[in-house]
Amino acid sequence: MTEVGSPEYVTVQSENNPTGPGSTSSSHITDRVQSFSPGQLDTPQPFPDTNEHEVSIPEPSPEPEYTIESVPPNPTGYVLPQRINRGIPPKRFCPDCAGCESQYPIAHHMTTESLTKPLQTFTNVLCSNPIRRSDIYLSIIMADWANLLPDLLAMIAQRLAAHDFIVFCAVCQSWLSASHTLKEKPALPPWLVLAEEENNKEVSRRGFFSLSTFKTYEFELPEASGRKCIGANYGCFLTLGTDLQINLVNPFTRKQINLPPMLTLEEQFNYSDEFRPEDCIGMFVCKVALSTNPWANEDLTSCVVALIYGEFCILAFARLEDRLWTNIRVPNRCYEDIIYYRGKFLAVDCHGTIVVCDIDNNNNGDRPIARKLLAPRPPGTRDTDQKYLVESSSGYLLLVIRFRKGTLFEGGEDDGQKLRYYTVGFSVLKLDKCGTSACDDHHHLQEDQGSSRNTTTITTPKYRYKLTEVNNLGDMALFLGRNPSVFLPASKFGGSLRANCIYFTDDNSELFHSEPGGGGRDMGIFDMETRIIEPHYPGYSRHTFSTPFWLM
Repeated sequence: MTEVGSPEYVTVQSENNPTGPGSTSSSHITDRVQSFSPGQLDTPQPFPDTNEHEVSIPEPSPEPEYTIESVPPNPTGYVLPQRINRGIPPKRFCPDCAGCESQYPIAHHMTTESLTKPLQTFTNVLCSNPIRRSDIYLSIIMADWANLLPDLLAMIAQRLAAHDFIVFCAVCQSWLSASHTLKEKPALPPWLVLAEEENNKEVSRRGFFSLSTFKTYEFELPEASGRKCIGANYGCFLTLGTDLQINLVNPFTRKQINLPPMLTLEEQFNYSDEFRPEDCIGMFVCKVALSTNPWANEDLTSCVVALIYGEFCILAFARLEDRLWTNIRVPNRCYEDIIYYRGKFLAVDCHGTIVVCDIDNNNNGDRPIARKLLAPRPPGTRDTDQKYLVESSSGYLLLVIRFRKGTLFEGGEDDGQKLRYYTVGFSVLKLDKCGTSACDDHHHLQEDQGSSRNTTTITTPKYRYKLTEVNNLGDMALFLGRNPSVFLPASKFGGSLRANCIYFTDDNSELFHSEPGGGGRDMGIFDMETRIIEPHYPGYSRHTFSTPFWLM
């Protein structure tokens, strides 16, 4: 019989009961199982000396030591163990790089934590040698930024915020051209163009206050230095200086369009040796409106410029190719606002009467301008209450009335402490069509007939529209001032604008001389719901004739 030695025993660990500190003894039962070789299957086996039901409970073993294999050293970051410092980019190079401060912390983090092995190898090769700061600065200075690829510039512009996009467009012509290729441009809230600082040596610079960042940006703009500026449409404004030349200026491209000079306007002041034309540029032109974008079309006849000018605030227009201005024949004088609405120029006078100007009938230069009364005078308003016209977001025409108070309006004496004029509120009226039948405006006037006094009903013209008061602007924000009035949806500007509010500037040039330091203090935000006025510009910006205005 073949002699059989002692059997071998193998310890089998239960998979469902892992060992470790803190586990109960019942989970560490070790099964003793005999191990046989294939040749022993046919040989009788002796019964083992030990008890087959014997159970051994091992002593608790210490926590096993895990071997952590570190990430191999690389020249772009620390030698980091696995899953350590996750999400925190290294701040320095490895010791092999002389301990220089890292200039690529994001790249270092990606090479050690986020990338796959092939990409880690690729970035290690790219960043194998540290770049000196002087080399980086030199490459920035020597780079030909103006001739970057247009597609690359467009990709950069598409990712910019609204205020950065404006600065991007003002860099150079190639960057501006790249911005025109964007299908969707960032929504740009209006800029508040600040008054020129008369004592500032840098007179060629003009400040632009952003409502989105509450910061003031200075642009090199010698085209506006020493000139009266009036806001216009399409991101430009009109300038008038002591040279009596009237220009349209785009502040971001610094392009200019020369319009007919001031002396070609028919109505002029009664000048004398003591009162020259250049002395009245501050009040000669009050408002301006454009029919189309003057920068987008090479056809100079397609853009018509209309303005309110002169001592009696009358209307005139000119096309870009004209050499002189043409007066618009209208029933009254003292017009306060003019806009381009559905192919026509509309104007409102100090009484609140709205007229439409059919300039298309004047192509030959010798035909009179047609005029039509659109709506009656708003009730309960004074001639001193300022009027504005604006097109709503849904296409309706609105008449906005601005109410002021102060010693100039109340007849009191100026004590040097109170404002001589200030805004106290606004009223918004909507022009609704009268339907099939025209609206009659009935006024009862008192007439003297001899010695008796009779009440007579005056028959007034029939109007196409009636006035309805609007108490809530909804999501819209209204911008008023010495610029075309504009409605903008507040929700599209990321919280930069307040809904149901009116943003206004100081725009009554006749009152600027009454305030020490000039006009510019009567500015703010009027809440239509609370009827409270708050400031929108925290600084000080005043001038004797060129006060802040909105650029849109």
